[in-house]
Amino acid sequence: MFSLLNKEVKNLIVFDLEWNQSSFHTNHRIPHEIIEIGACRVSREGNVLDRFSRLIRPRVYQKLDKHIKQVTGITEDELANGKPFSDVFGDFIAWCGEDVQLVTWGRDDYPVLKRNAAFFMTPMPFEPPMDAQLIFGFCCLGGAHQQMNLHAAMEKMEIELDAPAHRAVYDAECTAALLGKIDEALCVLPPERRMQLEATLEKEKRIAASALRSLPTPYMYQTDALADQKFMACMVGAVFLGTSVGLGLSAGGSTGGSDVIAAMVHKYRDVSLGHIILFCDLTIITSSYVVLRDWEKVLYGYVLLFVISFVVDHIVNSLRQSVQFFIISDKYQEIGEAINEIADRGCTMLNGNGFFTKKDKKVIFCIAKKSESNFIFELIDEIDPNAFVAQSAVVGVYGQGFDHVKKHRKIDLEELREKMTKEPKEKK
Repeated sequence: MFSLLNKEVKNLIVFDLEWNQSSFHTNHRIPHEIIEIGACRVSREGNVLDRFSRLIRPRVYQKLDKHIKQVTGITEDELANGKPFSDVFGDFIAWCGEDVQLVTWGRDDYPVLKRNAAFFMTPMPFEPPMDAQLIFGFCCLGGAHQQMNLHAAMEKMEIELDAPAHRAVYDAECTAALLGKIDEALCVLPPERRMQLEATLEKEKRIAASALRSLPTPYMYQTDALADQKFMACMVGAVFLGTSVGLGLSAGGSTGGSDVIAAMVHKYRDVSLGHIILFCDLTIITSSYVVLRDWEKVLYGYVLLFVISFVVDHIVNSLRQSVQFFIISDKYQEIGEAINEIADRGCTMLNGNGFFTKKDKKVIFCIAKKSESNFIFELIDEIDPNAFVAQSAVVGVYGQGFDHVKKHRKIDLEELREKMTKEPKEKK
């Protein structure tokens, strides 16, 4: 059986996996979470000696994808009674024993198994398996890259097996049933073609090994404090997202989403950017229930949206905040010129009178951006360290060099004057 197999190998294990995924919130460290491991122990004569089949209780993607549920027939209730991945994989390793040669149909199962083992911090003792699909394509279809799915290959080889498709242990049995036909094709393979096949298998093994070395190590996951804390992950994500959107809007840009509408409305109306984003996205998040059919995700979306709108307003208002200065100094002329020419800010000279000294004083009144306040302070300190300076924040500044006056409801002054003149007469 399998002339390419190492003769020292005692256990020939054909295995298959079924996994779940999510189309909406994929975890990049484990895009596919294994939900079932199935395997067969095969003798050198091609007989199935033993079977292994276990369901795994999911931790990352607890809701089964509709397609996965339809194809495999596995239900969420069945998975709820399964064991954690670490326990099932440990049982699988013990069941395989020593001197193991793994065989799979295709190249996908082993990387997924390796990634799940790393994610759940479980040792991975197996080397890359032998790809029966590749060997079948090379020997029976004319080339290593001529691929055929498992059950189409069984039809081509006229093998009938009364087993449901897309359950791990039954797919493993189907692969085991094909090994005899593959071995027959290997035996009549010309020597030069056999050498090509061996080189191809070695190349694929090196590729698989190098790709797997790039996977995150288990130690990286020990610092993941939010793996099982959906609410905290939602809050942290909202803060980061709101900060980035706020910085983009403050610089006159956008992310191309609903903040474009917010920027357009805010340009002409005195409505905060965060409130506009909130109103726009509330509709979108609510309507997402039609697709998700999960109110929990919708509620998380509401929380995310409220935090984002608050952070956006805070960031934008902080960057656009203005301050006003009242400066009293004997060197008012120099300070005023420095603010005008160096800081490029206008200022107004006010007449004042000292209550105690009874002397006339000049008071410089200036409004500037908060980001400019430190520079203006440095100018004042450089010219007159003894100057009296009062600084305070202002709620809104409109005019040249600041925000434009937003359009409000038009006021009919003539109508108001007529109303004011009529009211005193009515009182009399």
